[in-house]
Amino acid sequence: MVLSWETSPDCTPDEYAVYRPDMDVHGARMAHISTVDGSTPPYTDGQCS
Repeated sequence: MVLSWETSPDCTPDEYAVYRPDMDVHGARMAHISTVDGSTPPYTDGQCS
């Protein structure tokens, strides 16, 4: 799965944090899966099928 988003024209963050729910735990909170450089918005999630 490839995630992408539009960056704000007003600022460029140093990094983005990518989260997803833990599908093995019902009602689980979001789990941090990656940190992406602020100048590189696309992220490929190789663990998602």
